Amino acid sequence: MKKIKVALTAFVLAGLTLTSCSSDDNSGPSTPASIVGKWNPTTTLVKTNSAPETEIPYEQSVNGCDKDYVRFVEAGSVFSRVLHAKNPDTGACVESPATPTVWAKDDSELTIASGQYEGTYEITVLTASELRIKKVNVDGDITTTTIRVFEKAN
Repeated sequence: MKKIKVALTAFVLAGLTLTSCSSDDNSGPSTPASIVGKWNPTTTLVKTNSAPETEIPYEQSVNGCDKDYVRFVEAGSVFSRVLHAKNPDTGACVESPATPTVWAKDDSELTIASGQYEGTYEITVLTASELRIKKVNVDGDITTTTIRVFEKAN
């Protein structure tokens, strides 16, 4: 009887050892990338109904100047779009005055209150280096999907 109890105890302890905790890899939960910061527009992808997707590179930045950008500021949820141009008299690069508006992010939904980017978007990609926001517009029988692609500014 004593041998059975010892064997049973050893069997239970072996079972508990094999089924205890999951992996102890210390990786922990990953921190999601933040939308806060400066983002340079790179491309716009447009698809209308079943037509092939059209890729439109962002080419509005002025050669010799910093790239245009949008900025998401967390404090007060301020969003602004900044364009660069050359002063016709001096040739120096100048930044357009930013017209701030408000923005809000809820999971994968991004809402921008006004300006060129006004509307509600779905965030399809948000990494430390890339942001993609998608907006779908339905007008009668025409469905247009627009994806704006940004890269994180340095």
